[in-house]
Amino acid sequence: TVMTPEEQIQLADHLATVEIEDIKANAWGYCLLKRRTRHKARCAEMGEPMRHNASPDLCLGCPHNLMQTENVDWILLHIYTHVEALKNPVVPDIFKVSSYELVKNSTQHVRTLNPKHEALPELQEVLDTYKATRAA
Repeated sequence: TVMTPEEQIQLADHLATVEIEDIKANAWGYCLLKRRTRHKARCAEMGEPMRHNASPDLCLGCPHNLMQTENVDWILLHIYTHVEALKNPVVPDIFKVSSYELVKNSTQHVRTLNPKHEALPELQEVLDTYKATRAA
């Protein structure tokens, strides 16, 4: 359908009020809680979103998460300890599993938002090294 700019704005307004239930800002992005997929929220308990439990660990893999380039530095700051844990041979593997998932998820988001970010080579190296160590 071809629409005028005014019709496009009206459609966007309609979709926003019908589809988006609520918006919540976090340091790592925005939670755009959608009506039809609210039960898929990673913070949901028994199908009900518990957004007061929001954390990068939950939100970065959630279908409601919207991250922008402004959030990249905060994410990198947040995952720093997880990157260090993955590098440290003394840390037991049981603790590294969740760190690996968070760093992997964060790396994907950073790569999408800023494919030339200076932290990407180090993040990828840490992920590759961890994965190779687990395979051995």
